[in-house]
Amino acid sequence: DLLDTLVPAGGAQLLVARHNGRALAATILLRHRDDVIYGYAASSAEGQRGAGTHVVLHTALSAEIAEGRASFDMGSDAPSQSGLLFFKKRWFAEQSAIPTYRIGSAARGEADSSAPHYRLLRKGFEYLPRPVLRMTAGVTKYFG
Repeated sequence: DLLDTLVPAGGAQLLVARHNGRALAATILLRHRDDVIYGYAASSAEGQRGAGTHVVLHTALSAEIAEGRASFDMGSDAPSQSGLLFFKKRWFAEQSAIPTYRIGSAARGEADSSAPHYRLLRKGFEYLPRPVLRMTAGVTKYFG
């Protein structure tokens, strides 16, 4: 199992919401001491329209509360990710600033993975074969 290989025992969990055998939404929870990070989440269009994302988050929160965890970090986001921000606020999450430290040109500004040039890049990369993707990994550094 990939999670067991990358994360110490009990340090991560994969939750998947399924309906009729189809995965609707999933998340990876990362644990450290009394804290939990809602690390990575994804959902199908059907999972977004339905309750898949909410089922996964509710299951995660319920389990972590039962275990007595001190905090549940819903992860970072960008100001332009209005849908994600709305989703987190519906769960009563409070947004706080995350400090960023850089060496080099301060003129680059903040990186925002939901900015239009990222979407364009991702769309273009959808059509590239895997070997080419591996060779072009450095291109993403240009986009932040």
